[in-house]
This record gives sequence, C-alpha cells and structure tokens, in this order.
Amino acid sequence: MVKNLTAGKLLQGSLPLYPWSRAFGDTIILVAIATVMSMGCGAVLLMLLEGGVKAVLGLISSDVRDVVFVANADLVAAISRLLGHAIDCLAALMFLWGSLGGKPLAEALSLNVKPLRFGWLQALLYAGLGFCVYKLAVWLVYDYFALVAVSGSGGLVKTASQLSGWPMAVMMLQTLVFAPILEEVVHRGFIYNILRSSLRVSLGRHVWLADLLACLFGAGLFTMLHVTASAPLAIFIGAIIMTELYRRTGSLVCPILMHLMLNAWVWYTLLT
Repeated sequence: MVKNLTAGKLLQGSLPLYPWSRAFGDTIILVAIATVMSMGCGAVLLMLLEGGVKAVLGLISSDVRDVVFVANADLVAAISRLLGHAIDCLAALMFLWGSLGGKPLAEALSLNVKPLRFGWLQALLYAGLGFCVYKLAVWLVYDYFALVAVSGSGGLVKTASQLSGWPMAVMMLQTLVFAPILEEVVHRGFIYNILRSSLRVSLGRHVWLADLLACLFGAGLFTMLHVTASAPLAIFIGAIIMTELYRRTGSLVCPILMHLMLNAWVWYTLLT
C-alpha cells in the first residue's frame, strides 16, 4: 500500500485497480440494477410497513394511530426518509458486494487511511482542499460566468427549512452521517470502481480515458440520485471532485469527509 503521496503519484492516482473482471456489458447491467435499488426500494418497503402499522393501530385505537401518524407527522416523515435512504443504499451495497464475492470492504474499496502517510489528518486536509475546489468551481459556474441559474430551492434545503426539534435532528443524522458514508461506499467505492476496472479492460492502453469515462458516468448516476436538488450541475461537479479525490489519494475516507463537509455547509447556510 502506498505510504506517501508525491506530486507525480497524486497526478496519476494512488487507487489500486478494483478486482473486477466482468465484461463492460455485464457491468452496466449490474450498475443499472444497483442504481434503481438505491433510488426507491426503501421508500416502497417503508410505505408498505407504514400501511401495516396504521392498520394494526387502527384496530387497537384510532386515537393512538392519530397520535403517532398525525400529531408527530414531521418526526415520522423524517425517520421514514432516514430509514428509506439507508435501506436504498444498503440494498445496493449488498447487491454489489455479493457480486464481488463478499471480499472485505476495507481491502476492496480502500475504506481506510492506510494510503495516507499522516492518516486522518491528511484525509481531513485533502477533503478540505476538495471542498474549496468545489466552492470555487460552483462560484465560477453559477456566479462569475452565470452559465446556469439555481431553480428555486429543493431537496435538503426545501425540506429542512420546514423542520425543527427532533425531526430536524433526525434529518441531520441522515445527511451528516448516513448519507456521506453509505452514498460514497455505493457510488465511489463500488460503482465508480467497477466501471473503472471494466473500462480499462475494454479500452486497453487508454487508461486515462477509462478513468475519465468512469468518473463522468458515475457522477451522472450520482446526480440522478439527487434529482430533486435545485442545482443538479453543482451536484455533478461535487461528484466529479469527490471521485478524483478518491482516485488520487487512494482512500475512500477522503470523499466521505468531503461529502460530510458539503452537507454540513448546506446546514450552516440554512441555519444562519
């Protein structure tokens, strides 16, 4: 494992090639299935579960049912979003992990700080650098050059602005803990990695092109996952930067920390 990141290694990347040998066509099918699983299976399961719980409570007492699902509607909705998101990501993770044969995640995805000489401190510094690059890129696109406009508020901002108390705390747990870890493991750790390995086999010597296409395709899928966001181009830019951060440092911890910083910044701007 790489213990230090020189300038040359940082440019060409330190991420080991993922142990994936399937054809590109098979890889696309697996990625498509995983993406669909990560975009709604949890919501369907929870909708069925909620309907069953309501029916049972209705048989016991309609007052109890109303207390749970009407008086605490915001909290129930926040918990449902958290569990739905977790189920979506875990379903996709287990599906992709099973395709790998259950190899340890830390080894397969570099889900550790071993590639970094100074460990967590270096990971935090690289994540901060990625965050700054993202903010600069978004400022250039949206403000300086005004290439696109933000279409109102959506996603996290629209929902969180209507919450307070425990519902807000649950949503903060989802966006600051669950989302950075689970989404990065699925999208950068698995989807980008298997696309990268498969494209390298298909494109032969054109390693740079394989990595670029895998990055862009994976970032596009990640943006689709956040389809309700008001600034999808910003999501796409962030996904590209987090992917490059992962490829160049060789540690999945770096994009996880950057993802956390991005979501924390949204909360900061919302609450101040």
